Amino acid sequence: MQITRITHRGINQPQRAEHQVLGPKKERKKSLCLTPKSIFAATEQDLPILSAMTIAVKSGHDYLITQYGPNETYGTSMHGDKQLTFSKSVQLYRRHKQALYKLLIHKCPVLCQKPDIVKENVLSSVTFLYNNICSTYCNMTVNSDHKRIYRAPNFYFDLDFNSMINFVLSAVDQQVTPAQAYTICDLARNQLDYYHYILNTVQVFAKEVLKSDEDLAALLVIAIVHSCKNDPMAQDVIPTLMNVWKELDVFYRRSHRDPALVGNLFMLFSSIVTASNQHAQFVLQLMSFLESSARNPVIRGFRPF
Repeated sequence: MQITRITHRGINQPQRAEHQVLGPKKERKKSLCLTPKSIFAATEQDLPILSAMTIAVKSGHDYLITQYGPNETYGTSMHGDKQLTFSKSVQLYRRHKQALYKLLIHKCPVLCQKPDIVKENVLSSVTFLYNNICSTYCNMTVNSDHKRIYRAPNFYFDLDFNSMINFVLSAVDQQVTPAQAYTICDLARNQLDYYHYILNTVQVFAKEVLKSDEDLAALLVIAIVHSCKNDPMAQDVIPTLMNVWKELDVFYRRSHRDPALVGNLFMLFSSIVTASNQHAQFVLQLMSFLESSARNPVIRGFRPF
């Protein structure tokens, strides 16, 4: 399916982002997941929540290393089996959800003692938040190309309009009508806008806030607290998990950081919530488009997470 049949219908190209996203000056070695630089609090009895979540992140990293080969990377600009298509991205997202996000939920203090049904409900609620937290951290860690965004250490999207259109088209196995062409272009623009928001807003905050493994661990706990608020079966874990703020105060003082700066986590988390809402809206729009289009049964009824 040729892109020119869509882009030559007089549909405007998306405007460039207001601020250019600059990549790191020095190439960084890629890892396969979130890789804590240290486990400062792993044996500290006074920081049990941060310790548990930091260890959980490392465990998730170790597990994913066993699942992927060192050269297993997919991208929208790659070809053949290495091209990142719609179906391949769904497969990779699901694998990360089961390998990393689920492990973080099952290792979270207090919540880990809840029945499996409660943990699964929290996992469903927190998935978009975790996806944006982990992918932002990953992109900060492994990406040196400002024309791409890594959603996980082993797959990336190229930040150009045609790549986004090709990605959406890879989910469609039929001739595209004029009406569908406009919808596909809208989807591509929305996805591109979402990625620019991650790079120009979320990642800017993250670089200032995520100075240590414990900062990342705290952010993951805050996301759980946020998700538990709407689940009556999980709300009783909130008071205990809120102690993460006390642990952060101890950690900041011990690390010779101003405890007042812990409030910056709120700003970062707020931007992550906004990004997660954008992401969810894109997924819902994409699902609606696919379900309203004639296609094969494999695509029909698709659920991304």
